[in-house]
Amino acid sequence: MEKIRGFILRTNKFNDKKQIVEMYSEARGRLSIVMPLKIKLFPLCIVEISLEFHHNRQLQAIGNATAVNILGLTNNLRINTVKSMMALFIAEFLSKVLREEESNTPLYIYIENALKWLDTANGDFANFIIVLMIKLTMFMGISPNLEGYTRGAFFDLVDGCFSSSPPSAHKYLHPEEAQVIPYLIRMNFTNIHRLPFSRYQRQRCMQVLEEYYNIHLAFFSPMKSMEILSSVFD
Repeated sequence: MEKIRGFILRTNKFNDKKQIVEMYSEARGRLSIVMPLKIKLFPLCIVEISLEFHHNRQLQAIGNATAVNILGLTNNLRINTVKSMMALFIAEFLSKVLREEESNTPLYIYIENALKWLDTANGDFANFIIVLMIKLTMFMGISPNLEGYTRGAFFDLVDGCFSSSPPSAHKYLHPEEAQVIPYLIRMNFTNIHRLPFSRYQRQRCMQVLEEYYNIHLAFFSPMKSMEILSSVFD
């Protein structure tokens, strides 16, 4: 029997008695687990699950509720209206980018700590998703290259680098938008409030980051919950 720590990405009803739970774990990467429907789990909650792992199975299985221990991130992200809407987006986003079925401890630790920060944040956390998305480009191996950045440079969304002139065949950002990228990459959750974005600027950042992931990750698909966030970007 193995104890596996991870956070829930999504749950889907399998039949009248069972559900399939998608989770991202520290020890095993992404997992799909069949478990009783009576076990109530919510996206982004952190759990420890005891199971007998089988390498040759796409679906793991547990038999009863005693195998699941909820460690945190259940209440605040659900009760706080703004955070709950953000959590919907984050869970969908992570479901799209976390595809590897193998351990990546630094990535897991970063995301778990980020979720804990959001869960307990009391101040300005409106830029949380933007910072999370751009930080994860580093773990995905698609981080923008800052070496060619100078004031007035364009950003090539396909090549992921800056240039002094607009790329002729690629999608790109104009200098007034491209200049934000170096600041975003250097941001963290302790200085997240220093980005005085307007509602439009936040929405635009989200749109650009979604497009960037769509360009660089073949398995990434458009975000269904993007529109939900429009009401929280004040």
